[in-house]
Amino acid sequence: MPDRHTAAAVTIGSVVEGSFGWSGQEVSACQGDTGGPVFRAGAQPEIVGVTVASGQAGCLGSASTRYGATAERVDDLKTWITNVTQDLG
Repeated sequence: MPDRHTAAAVTIGSVVEGSFGWSGQEVSACQGDTGGPVFRAGAQPEIVGVTVASGQAGCLGSASTRYGATAERVDDLKTWITNVTQDLG
């Protein structure tokens, strides 16, 4: 696990009703990253998922060679997230 926040470009893989997989070149979510956001980049970044599982490759103490992770979709919560985060500003 790193000692700082990180960000990386990833590719969305399989998409099913409630979740999607993502992968990147030597990029994984690690133990403790559950609940971390997955954003769609652009002029206005948009949260599209929340991390729920990881391949663990490259993570501290892991022997896994599977990079990437799985995220639960939150695109159906856009209105609620927008309303809540506007109240924080």
